[in-house]
Amino acid sequence: MGIEIIISAVAITVSVATLTVLVYQTRALIRSIRANIYNQIVQQNLRLNEVLVSNSQIARILSNKIDLGSVSESDLSVAKTLASSFINHYENVYIQHKLTNLPETVWPGWETYMHNRILESPLMSEVWREMKPVMDKDFVAYVEKRERLRSS
Repeated sequence: MGIEIIISAVAITVSVATLTVLVYQTRALIRSIRANIYNQIVQQNLRLNEVLVSNSQIARILSNKIDLGSVSESDLSVAKTLASSFINHYENVYIQHKLTNLPETVWPGWETYMHNRILESPLMSEVWREMKPVMDKDFVAYVEKRERLRSS
């Protein structure tokens, strides 16, 4: 009878130790995944901005520094495609924020950056209106709330 108690106590101790290690490993894995997600977001943002840096005409179109009437159809098409890529990227950033995969300390900066891009550029705003029906409903509601706050 005494040996059974000892064996049970050892088994329980081993089980608790194993669970503790698993919890620690799971937390470390989650931290690693979140860091990787954030790194991918930053890398995607850099790739999108590289297009702007390498094409000043497209950058001027998206930043509202040029009359759209004077822009070639080709440049306008490229700018719209890039605008939709930025908006898709911002939707992903928002979703990752909601899933708590972004550090809380970086969210206010992303929030300002995204809204300045979407709401300040007439072309981005136009592309945003076209894309809204296929975007994540929470993201749409979020941007619309920001638009209302900005307008008031």
